[in-house]
Amino acid sequence: MAHVTRKTYTLEMGLFISWMAGLVRRRPTRLVGAMIGVGLALALLACLGSFVDSSVKTMTARTISGLPIDWQILLNSRADEKVVRGAVHETDPQAQMETVEYTDVPGLVAKSAETVQTTGKATVLGIGSTYKKTFPTEIAPMVGAGEGVLAAQQTAANLHVSIGDMVTIQRPGGLPPADVKIDGIISLPDAGSIFQTVGAHSATGSQAPPDNILVLPVDLWSRLFSEQTAGQSDPFVQKCMFVHPDAICPQLPRLRMRGNCDRLTTWR
Repeated sequence: MAHVTRKTYTLEMGLFISWMAGLVRRRPTRLVGAMIGVGLALALLACLGSFVDSSVKTMTARTISGLPIDWQILLNSRADEKVVRGAVHETDPQAQMETVEYTDVPGLVAKSAETVQTTGKATVLGIGSTYKKTFPTEIAPMVGAGEGVLAAQQTAANLHVSIGDMVTIQRPGGLPPADVKIDGIISLPDAGSIFQTVGAHSATGSQAPPDNILVLPVDLWSRLFSEQTAGQSDPFVQKCMFVHPDAICPQLPRLRMRGNCDRLTTWR
């Protein structure tokens, strides 16, 4: 029985080889054309797959780059910033992060000609030199320099100040006033995300940004408010970490479980 099966298989293979040889001898053009057609079809499918994969990556990158700050972490007074950065990088190794210092001051004062302009409560931010590179859409220069002491457009209008004018910051906590020279006027297109209440429930809606905002280099901010930051629980000073993730990832809330941050807000 096995001999018969082997013989049948050999016969079938011989017939197949003879048939293929006949096709090659008598219809070489059709055979080559069919092979080319199949090859082109496979190549087309491979190109489509590559295009879809590349398009998904490109669209994701464009979508994320156009978003404002995606994660905002409010560090508590005991938080080790390096530990939090390490935890974020565990979640997304390509995430870009910037630390921003906040302080609320009683007001700002500016003298122009013989008049004195005074604002109500204001917020003074301290940002690093790489902040604008990491978040290029957050600060839009309008007049003057894009670095140094920057006044928000509404703040400049309230104080009637422009480039080169002096503004006095009424520092809280009994500290004497401090004078700074305005280097530029800026717009904050996404001020709502920068000044959003960190950890607020989504049902509460968005919070209006402050009317008066100054943005300082972090070194100058530290010199002006170092006495406040030395305190462990100063109500006027906050430190936030802004995160621009390379990929949408829901794992960051686990940072709260480590006790390294006070609150977390995520925009999607």
